[in-house]
Amino acid sequence: MGAEGAKTHSIMNNFALLPVPLFAVALVAGSVQTPEPEDPKPGMTQAELDRLIAEISEDVADLRELDWKFPVKASLANRETVRKYLYERLVVMTTPEELARFEFAVQLIGLLPAG
Repeated sequence: MGAEGAKTHSIMNNFALLPVPLFAVALVAGSVQTPEPEDPKPGMTQAELDRLIAEISEDVADLRELDWKFPVKASLANRETVRKYLYERLVVMTTPEELARFEFAVQLIGLLPAG
């Protein structure tokens, strides 16, 4: 393998070793900003979510022909709560070296500005 091939192979290895999804870095970096709807409609209540989770859990158990060992937990969250949760998971699940590799990769493909 020539020098150019080795360089491409090394870059591809960096991509293959990335442990976090692209949206996580974009979310943490703040580059993903979705505008809020102009006329937000009321969302689901916790009771409605609980009923939906119970219904889906029952369907999945029937399809898989397996009973759940414990109930599925779910709670409502706003955008800021989700952002904070994802950031905390990112910090716990990745090393600074992995984050640096990932930052390089997303800059390389143009999802984050270089620098």
